[in-house]
Amino acid sequence: MVMRQQTGLRPILKNMAEFFAYARERYQIKLRREAGEPPPWTEDPVIMTYRFCHVFREDDKTTVWLRDNIRDPLKHDRKVIFATTAFRWFNRIEIGEEIKDLLLGEWDSGEARRRLLSFGGPYTTGAYMTRTPTGLDKLDGVLLLINSIKNLHEIWECPTMEKACAILQEDNFLMGTFLSYEIVCDLIYTDALRNVSDRMTWANVGPGAARGIEWLFGCRVPEEHMVRIMREILMFSTQMDMFDKDLWPAEWPQWDMRTVEHTLCEYAKWKRGHAGQKLKRLYNVGA
Repeated sequence: MVMRQQTGLRPILKNMAEFFAYARERYQIKLRREAGEPPPWTEDPVIMTYRFCHVFREDDKTTVWLRDNIRDPLKHDRKVIFATTAFRWFNRIEIGEEIKDLLLGEWDSGEARRRLLSFGGPYTTGAYMTRTPTGLDKLDGVLLLINSIKNLHEIWECPTMEKACAILQEDNFLMGTFLSYEIVCDLIYTDALRNVSDRMTWANVGPGAARGIEWLFGCRVPEEHMVRIMREILMFSTQMDMFDKDLWPAEWPQWDMRTVEHTLCEYAKWKRGHAGQKLKRLYNVGA
């Protein structure tokens, strides 16, 4: 079904209010948990049953580890591009702990391989697909790719996130849009990409975010309109809704385009859950 003409490029307002209601509730769960309140931290049956990412990617457990152990210590150093990219190829805290000193210091692929073979798998995350050269197992394939980026300096002070993603997607890196976007979203907090001009105007629209946009419109939306729609959602995050209350409280951390993209994906999961569909990951209070 094609996008209905009457919607133009504006999502249905009642769905927009619902979208931000989901985001507020998910963020409130974080605040309630941090305040020491006992579970459950929500009465929403879908959020209670299934696992949802934080509203802000910076609050995700793996990103917190990367920030504290790799990204911040190297944020003024050109080595941060290599270390961040290498870690995200694995994207597992346990692996990061095994090779942290090699990421911060002098990289030694042979030593990394020795340690990780002793550690055992899995070596890479299940959060996204990691492509490696044909004929190599996952560990040797990732290590070969890491060696190929040791002198990657084109990204330093790249003017836009979009261009930095394109550099990482060159064929020899075997990196798709998802992984390259993850790395670039890390590097905007370092001197490498701190001054990009498109943080508030561009995002990589993944399939989850596209589904979220379709829930907002109630129909299919042409791909060429999605980034423009996401800019409008970002604008809504600072506006008052039709009930004359903040869609997103001004005293809370403010959104950028990555937050919009990230939350659209989670909103689509939430909508599917409320539509009676089973989601993949059950929530474990102790996790």
